[in-house]
Amino acid sequence: MSTIQDDTVYIPIPHYPPFKLRSSLIDKDPVIWVHLLEGYIKLMQFLLDVNSPKLTIKSQQQLQLFLKNFLVETSEEESKIFSLGAINPEIKTNTSILKIYVFQLIKNYSFVKLNLTGEIIWKFARIYAEKNINIVRGLIDGSFKSKFNDNKKSGNISSISSVQKYLDTLIKNGNFTHEDLTSLSLLLGQNTTKTSTFAMGSNRSINKRSNRSSPFAENFVNTTWIENLEQSYVGGKSVNAETIKNVMIISIISLSTAKLASLTMSLGISSVDTLKSCPLFSSIIISEPYREMIPNLEERLPFLRSLDEEEDDDEDYDDDFGYEENIEAISLLVDLFPGMTEKKAKIVLKQNNGDVEHVTNMLLENPGLIDQIEEQQKKKKKKPVPSNNNYNDPRVLQSKKNQKFKLGQPSAELKKKTLSDALRVMYQSDEDEPDDTYDDQEKTTGDDL
Repeated sequence: MSTIQDDTVYIPIPHYPPFKLRSSLIDKDPVIWVHLLEGYIKLMQFLLDVNSPKLTIKSQQQLQLFLKNFLVETSEEESKIFSLGAINPEIKTNTSILKIYVFQLIKNYSFVKLNLTGEIIWKFARIYAEKNINIVRGLIDGSFKSKFNDNKKSGNISSISSVQKYLDTLIKNGNFTHEDLTSLSLLLGQNTTKTSTFAMGSNRSINKRSNRSSPFAENFVNTTWIENLEQSYVGGKSVNAETIKNVMIISIISLSTAKLASLTMSLGISSVDTLKSCPLFSSIIISEPYREMIPNLEERLPFLRSLDEEEDDDEDYDDDFGYEENIEAISLLVDLFPGMTEKKAKIVLKQNNGDVEHVTNMLLENPGLIDQIEEQQKKKKKKPVPSNNNYNDPRVLQSKKNQKFKLGQPSAELKKKTLSDALRVMYQSDEDEPDDTYDDQEKTTGDDL
């Protein structure tokens, strides 16, 4: 029963029942539950009608509580089993319809207008992100313009901070689940490739490839988010270290090279010495799997090149120090033993502290050892990816009107491979094989339910 008071209407809105009560209703008297679902649906239709009067404060509070309970219960339903009564076609139909109407209601009013917390926003994302990714992103970052939100200030307010705080609490308490990671991966997405064709005259053109991330990922994966993850990681000592590492990887691979470089500098990482300020973040961006995924990262962060140079310098120093100039010892071994090479001579001398007499006696007693000396090859030094100066040619800038952009989403198979490659980072130290837990997070676009 509703009552009208001063251009507002009071409608009593019952709580959305918890799982045990719903299960009991479905089992003992499904007709009651069918009618209750129909009542909720009519309420949604009333609220979505532009000609309907506004709710009183009390009804608004009851609506907020209903939405909270509905989203929490619905997000957890997948892990629960209802009684056989849930097979009732009317119950299934009405439940699906109500789910659609709740989405439409929140889409048209916005999180801020409905006063939803970070926890409830996250539950909403878990339920609806898979098929409505762009709208869910827009609602969270405030870029989506809700139809019934007539407040100009609240219409542009981002809820990213409140979602981050809730996720941070989940992670620290050890309650961040596989489903949460799946939803986060869907929301952030992965960087995509963009090919631009620039006309250089009647018979000449050049292609420039670059990658980019979604605006949502660029806003979400900020310094606050990374610093919170680092703080929770506690240098790998946290009991939730593996979860935090997974979240960090998902966050990093969502960013374009340009955005990652900007974030790195914002974190105060501008040299090899400052990498230690964010150890988890740094260990991922300097890892081989990630740098293979983003081969031009050194162009944006030149100090990363020095890592390869230092490694090569150390190898040269270790291999040659003290033995390179011992030409007589090397020549003696090469002349004395037919299967000996200069490289093998250097190695065996190094292994025996340069004692040529000891090495000679050892090989005379057992000449077969010569074949067991491995000529270790140095790792080839990575060549920095050269910048193509043609892109700075003034003729390119003048041909702006002739630009052609070709932008496409990567295939599902490519996304799986990319994500799997990135996740190998966490297993690099102990040589474990990565599992495929997070390989099925493919959908990043979709239509309304």
